[in-house]
Amino acid sequence: MRIGSHVAVAGGLVKVGLGEAAAVGAEIVQLFAGNPRSWTPAAVDPAADEAFRTASAERDLPVVVHAPHLITSARRRTWC
Repeated sequence: MRIGSHVAVAGGLVKVGLGEAAAVGAEIVQLFAGNPRSWTPAAVDPAADEAFRTASAERDLPVVVHAPHLITSARRRTWC
């Protein structure tokens, strides 16, 4: 079993996200691919994405993408 953390991505996936993971000794990371409270997709930066994939692979650090909160099935239904 791996122990990890949600990591920040604002400021850069590699610099901030993986830096934060290293600082807490994470063996796995979880992140949102965009704003967790919105359906609007995040801007795409292919070079940054590739750098993150390469850096996390070099560290043998699995990455899990967290689904937006909007689809959380545990939310109380207020519309019905």
